[in-house]
Amino acid sequence: MSPRHLSKETALRYPWKQPWNPNFSALSDPTNPINPNEKTDNQQNITEQTLHGSEVQQIERRYKHFPGNNVFFLGGRFQMSTQFKAFAITLFALLLPGVLFFIFSAFWLWHQVSPAIPITFSYIYALVMISMLKCSTSDPGILPRNSNILIYDPTHPWSVIPEDKRLLIGSTRSDSAFLITTVYCHTCRLYRPPRASHCHLCDNCVEYLDHHCTWLNNCIGRRNYRYFFIFLLSLFFEALYLTVLGFYIAFASFRYGSDTNFARHLQRPWAGVSFFLGIYAALGSIFPGILLGYQCYLIGCGQNVHEFLRSKNTETEDVRPYHNSVWINFLTVLCRPKNVSYVRPRRKEMV
Repeated sequence: MSPRHLSKETALRYPWKQPWNPNFSALSDPTNPINPNEKTDNQQNITEQTLHGSEVQQIERRYKHFPGNNVFFLGGRFQMSTQFKAFAITLFALLLPGVLFFIFSAFWLWHQVSPAIPITFSYIYALVMISMLKCSTSDPGILPRNSNILIYDPTHPWSVIPEDKRLLIGSTRSDSAFLITTVYCHTCRLYRPPRASHCHLCDNCVEYLDHHCTWLNNCIGRRNYRYFFIFLLSLFFEALYLTVLGFYIAFASFRYGSDTNFARHLQRPWAGVSFFLGIYAALGSIFPGILLGYQCYLIGCGQNVHEFLRSKNTETEDVRPYHNSVWINFLTVLCRPKNVSYVRPRRKEMV
């Protein structure tokens, strides 16, 4: 039975099953029955306020009044930071080798070697682009700000200054526990949970904040770290694969061709572009390879970038309290379920 065809007795007993009407400004307690006369009075009050020109609360999506520095697209479905120049450079650096490969090199490999080679490269290249866009446009795990401002009032006997607290929590290992400092963020007006940090570029507290990637124009947190790791892994293998293919096309076509001068052979478009792609991919694989190895080391140690940089200044004896074993650390970080967005930018609310 749809909510619009509920009986009167059922609607009064279970008010939360009634269809939601945005014209009702008052919210009733779901534990008590709704008075139908109250709903009629609310409609009349809203109509009278509208006729007399008084202000009435509007219902809008949350992303339109988001307090951080994020930019939302397509009705709040995608979000990014404000470093669009660096993101445009990254996007161009990834699109350039793919376009050149499919125009000049894929045709020679398809007919001279095997169609499986350009198809395999297409799959890896699509994985790189999809993971990059998913990591750049998804919510990294932003914690919603507290609407209640904690201000110290010296005249009030129970008023205290918000300050950091030391809490004893259990470790991932069953034989130990450790002290952790919960930092109070004066910008977001909340106590940050463990492994959360405040990003000064996005102006948000992010759960499990690894770092803010300027080249991807987004924070790397709990909800998009998996996409970031897949992006690094697929980009590194794509660069190695393109390096081998580029040099193979340039030298194999010269060996089995009719040209006697290699420099003149590179003047052919498909040979010269393939040789350029080999050099481009070889140089481009250095940075993703180093960053991928660094991330694998941190995951194996049970840390992220913020915790690694602060590990020398920590007051606890165990500087890696979340470390269990290498395999469990990888499973915890890469295979944990993706939680629902805390801010939910597309949800409607009264403004």
